[in-house]
Amino acid sequence: MTRHARNSGDAGSTKDVGTALLAGAVAGLAGAAAMLLVRPAVERIALHKREEDPAEWERAVRATARAVHVKLPDAAAKGLGIAAHLAYGACWGIAFGAAERKLRWPTVAAGLACGAIVYGANFLPGAIMPSLRAEAPPTRRHPRRAIIPVATHATFGLATAAAFAARTNGQARRD
Repeated sequence: MTRHARNSGDAGSTKDVGTALLAGAVAGLAGAAAMLLVRPAVERIALHKREEDPAEWERAVRATARAVHVKLPDAAAKGLGIAAHLAYGACWGIAFGAAERKLRWPTVAAGLACGAIVYGANFLPGAIMPSLRAEAPPTRRHPRRAIIPVATHATFGLATAAAFAARTNGQARRD
């Protein structure tokens, strides 16, 4: 499909849609992996401590297990948390690919918007983490703790947008 046809609002072929969704899944996986790598450093900077608290994704797995009366060993909770986090990131990446195929925002703007949307879906009052009782909403947390998911979700969004742009050779966006 030519650039002109995309800009004219043509929905494109099924192959183009599939390519954007697959690129989004891969990009979301990359964004989630970036969060895994960045979170310990952000936590050390924000909290001024060396040891790590369990990550949000591990706390979500533990909360879900508690809700169904299952006791998970620490290693299982950590491993399942990481797996769930990566799969969840890939799902958000698919949504990113679908949206970015239509919106074609500049990479940084798309990344920051993506990070903000995913953060809101996870941490605002009534969102996933407070609903699971795995995390209090940011208004009820110490600012040093509340900033950690803000920073890591900005990382997720920016890494997802950059990976999507690289995966699609910039053809799915307007930079």
